Amino acid sequence: MEINEQKRVNPIKWEPKDFWVQYIGSMTPSAFLKISGVYSPYRAVEKHLRKLSTFYGIVRRNTWKETFSEPLQFNYEEVYWGIIAYLKETENEWKQEWKEFWLAQDDDDPLSINNAPKPSENP
Repeated sequence: MEINEQKRVNPIKWEPKDFWVQYIGSMTPSAFLKISGVYSPYRAVEKHLRKLSTFYGIVRRNTWKETFSEPLQFNYEEVYWGIIAYLKETENEWKQEWKEFWLAQDDDDPLSINNAPKPSENP
């Protein structure tokens, strides 16, 4: 079974980038954080996930039909932390541009867990 087929049935095979591509798309982290309109990367992810609807905690992919046609559905918290993990992995690629955009010269660690709000249960 090839890796893409394994990912369809095994959540352990999902990497942070898979969550990013599935729930954010091809947008760069820098562009995503800019258009979110909020300073905190954590809040940006939370705001984006609120736009996607949830049904009993399951986050919609492009459509509900697509969501439930897949063997795996992910809940809000799994998607939230998957996207945050991708932002942490790619932090060096977007951090400087983020700091310049928000004029946040003093914030050297935007993804510090101390800056993280608790994701809301019902977005």
